[in-house]
Amino acid sequence: MNYYDILLIALELFLSGLLFWAAGYAEKVLSPGHRLLYLIPAVTAMLLFGFAGYEKSMLGVYIGAAVCVVGFIREKKTVRRIVSILCAALTVVSIPACLLNKGYRQPDIMEQFETVMKNMEQRYSLNNWKGIDYGELRAKYGPEFEKAAKEHDMAGYYVAMAGLISEYHDGHVGYSADTSRYEKAFSEARERIYGNDYGLVTLNLEDGRTVAVQTARSLREKGIHNGTVITSWDGRSPEEAAKDAPVHTFPTKEDVFINYADSDCEYFFRSIMAAGIGGDTVEVSFIDDSGIEQTVTLEKKGSYFDRIIEAVESLDDGVHAGNFQWTDIDGRIGVLRIKQMFFDSKSSHGENVKDEKSFNEMKESIRSEVEEYKKKGINDVIIDIRGNSGGSGNLIRAVAELFCPKGEYVYCYNALWDDQAKQYKRNADGTYVKSKKNTFTGEDILEGGRVLLLVNCESVSAADHLVHLMRGMENVTVMGFTQSNGSGQGVTSFSVGTESMSLSGSLMLNEDGTPFIDAGSDGKSGNGIDIKIPFDEEALKAVYDDGRDYLLEKAMEYLGR
Repeated sequence: MNYYDILLIALELFLSGLLFWAAGYAEKVLSPGHRLLYLIPAVTAMLLFGFAGYEKSMLGVYIGAAVCVVGFIREKKTVRRIVSILCAALTVVSIPACLLNKGYRQPDIMEQFETVMKNMEQRYSLNNWKGIDYGELRAKYGPEFEKAAKEHDMAGYYVAMAGLISEYHDGHVGYSADTSRYEKAFSEARERIYGNDYGLVTLNLEDGRTVAVQTARSLREKGIHNGTVITSWDGRSPEEAAKDAPVHTFPTKEDVFINYADSDCEYFFRSIMAAGIGGDTVEVSFIDDSGIEQTVTLEKKGSYFDRIIEAVESLDDGVHAGNFQWTDIDGRIGVLRIKQMFFDSKSSHGENVKDEKSFNEMKESIRSEVEEYKKKGINDVIIDIRGNSGGSGNLIRAVAELFCPKGEYVYCYNALWDDQAKQYKRNADGTYVKSKKNTFTGEDILEGGRVLLLVNCESVSAADHLVHLMRGMENVTVMGFTQSNGSGQGVTSFSVGTESMSLSGSLMLNEDGTPFIDAGSDGKSGNGIDIKIPFDEEALKAVYDDGRDYLLEKAMEYLGR
């Protein structure tokens, strides 16, 4: 039960007893102040109602608290004691009403589904670009939400919502759950989506083979270790088995469901859900160290979610340093770690006052560090934006200005909004009409030195912007196992009950009037990658056996460091 409801029930029962006693005491000691006691239950109920909200199963408690007001009006001992007993009785009845009601403290699922669909259809800026068909989405997901509503299944609601947002292929489309109210349901939804833990995670090598990583000790005793090729999962290929997952969503520890944007990222993780598919046991075939195919039965160990998170973190974790902190790698090169596009509160405040001057202190801090490295004869720099969750576009502009070659460059164009039609204006060929041109001016503080950007699927939003602005510059190289997320539009959100939905709300454009960065219906974003590091046996061993930062090593190797 909800903590506020438990507290209110306990207080009402205590107050009922107190008021029953006070009825007799007040008759002996006449005082107008005793009347005020009979208002306390109603005031208490209203206060806690403000925190917890209305719940029909608690109706008895609400009525009981209101009934007590009669004791304020009527001063007879008998009336007051009847009122106290009624309050207690109605409160007690509410306890089984809450415990037996499957829909206790649950929102109107169909109403929330309609809220999402209505807002996304009206406000999502990439509907046309991505070819979103709301009729198809309603036909596909409506029955899932209806089933969840009928069964009072909040976990089912979250699974359906995760599926719905996965259709957008946009890292900015996410659903934030209210885990203060529905933590159990959200955790159950994760278990349904990711499945069972059988002691390993499945990933694909560059050559297409599916291999085990993040293996448990019990599996190693059976001959399955990091790098073991998995040939069959319960009689099917791992890629086929992965398709049985309710949703193919990107694993994250946050209380939010997000999805793959660019198809490159989705393809890289195409088999990762396979190792969660199955019942109490699964039959797994693999190639042992002598090259012979073996089959073993693996038992369920728990939820796959924790293991899959560990595997992704091992693969995608960047340099261990604070945001905008520098790491000196053996005196050979400096690495600037940027975890999110936020420098400090002063800069953020300045951004709201005068954009182009807002990050001067940040620029001076970076310039100062670069000068120190240049004194040591180090003119190259690695900027690590792996796992960068985004932030300020003006901060991106400031970083790009520092490192890009001298000259003026186009950042992006704003799209022209049509107030009457309530949508962005389009040209006859389907592209969008451009309005304001946004530019930046390169300073080349490295004076001919090179910049290497390290990225992954979790480099999203403003991190995508940095890739888009700098990639293609003569001194910049983008490197990773995959390219960045591929989601670049301005973000907004709307409320869904006590929860929220984020989405791409404003529209930024390229020179040709197409949306800036985001993939269209083809799944290919406007960002690319210069050097795609193969996830092969060498990379797997470095990451999962040795715990090394393989991408950083490759970056230093490329720069001759």
